[in-house]
Amino acid sequence: KAPAVPQTDAADWDDIPAPELRAAVLFAPFAMLFSQDALAKVSIPIRLYRAMNDTVTKNADNADAVLAQVSGTTDVVDIPGGHYGFIATVDETIAAKYPVFYKDEPGIDRCNIHATIAGEVVKFFDMNL
Repeated sequence: KAPAVPQTDAADWDDIPAPELRAAVLFAPFAMLFSQDALAKVSIPIRLYRAMNDTVTKNADNADAVLAQVSGTTDVVDIPGGHYGFIATVDETIAAKYPVFYKDEPGIDRCNIHATIAGEVVKFFDMNL
């Protein structure tokens, strides 16, 4: 049985100052954790990656909601495939045991996508930090 997740009021996160954060990269953000007021206070540059076929954190309810609220500059990158395409590749034995996480749609090259993202993230932080 999975351990219980501690319950917290998402509003508790709204006013946590973090002046050390000067830029952020987000992957398929789960927007409901943050109020509109909290997101409106975000003014740092953001690079947001969303999966084009995400059925777990649907873009309209999550990534798009974040984008609509933040006040900082945003770069948005749509990645082919589904939500779990952001998870690192594993050996074939593990992938076969957990296909929901590791079986990509035909034509998706997860390793290539991850390599591209890695380079883009470094460039983003080099430009914004």
